[in-house]
Amino acid sequence: MLVVKIPAKSATHVTGRTIITVLALTVMLLWACDSNSTGGNASSRAASSEKGATTSAPGYDYLKARSEFVEADFFKPAAESADEDTIRMAPLIVREVTGDEAGHWRLGVDLARLKGDQPATADPRVVYYHRDGVVIGGWEHERLSYVWILQNRESGELQWCGVRMVRGGDGRAVLSEVIASDAREREVFVAQTVEDRAWIEFGKPFPGRRYAVEASLEDAPDTFVTRVISDGPEPMGPFVYLEANGRAVTTLLCRCMPSQYEAVRKNEYYELRSWDDVDADMWRATLPKLADCLNDTGDALPLAMVLRVPNLHGRKE
Repeated sequence: MLVVKIPAKSATHVTGRTIITVLALTVMLLWACDSNSTGGNASSRAASSEKGATTSAPGYDYLKARSEFVEADFFKPAAESADEDTIRMAPLIVREVTGDEAGHWRLGVDLARLKGDQPATADPRVVYYHRDGVVIGGWEHERLSYVWILQNRESGELQWCGVRMVRGGDGRAVLSEVIASDAREREVFVAQTVEDRAWIEFGKPFPGRRYAVEASLEDAPDTFVTRVISDGPEPMGPFVYLEANGRAVTTLLCRCMPSQYEAVRKNEYYELRSWDDVDADMWRATLPKLADCLNDTGDALPLAMVLRVPNLHGRKE
């Protein structure tokens, strides 16, 4: 029960102005209580989501997204290796350094220079990009993918990993999906504005889920929103954090968010190359699922079918 005490000058002296003030205060307090209990503002929703992090989606490791690296190597795109927008949206890669690099995979193998199964150690690092479009909620959105090839330093085995971003009308990434050759789950990072709109359109998260944008565990048991990330001040690519072996993504961060590493051991550049210039058929057997993933010819369902994606344009369709 909400009780508002009237500070009376006397037992009988209560003016009309006092009554109006008390009623206004009561309405404001009731609105605040209701907001906190049913969704409220963005900060209260975020706090509620964080509170459920350790109990939602049994079997999925949400805590890895909060991992802090003591030391890391930093990889960024080389200037003039692509057009301005492709460079601006390219990921800044942060790979953990542990001191034991025996099991590391070389990041950014150049397929054009790869011969047989011999490890490529002298080639420049390369990240491939691919542009296409996807329809969500009746609207066409640009999709931009970045993929890097990994090669085991000892066996020569190849794997691939990357990030695929769906862009909003202003060019900023609104949905970012981790893509990898050995991925067991679909891991998605969503912009804060998307999560806020999902709360408005769909309400609170499903039981066992952490975010409102997630579909139910019954409808999408293998898809998880790992984290909600801040909206940047302008279109720009994310920080992508990799485990020391270089194959597993721990988190994506907006460049405007606090970093999760203490020190950088070395800085390196990578060159951007268009995947359209690669002979995909030549590598189809060596790099399974990569071409299908980039061209949407595989068996993965569109994100709009495994998430509760709100109206990304903020207007009626």
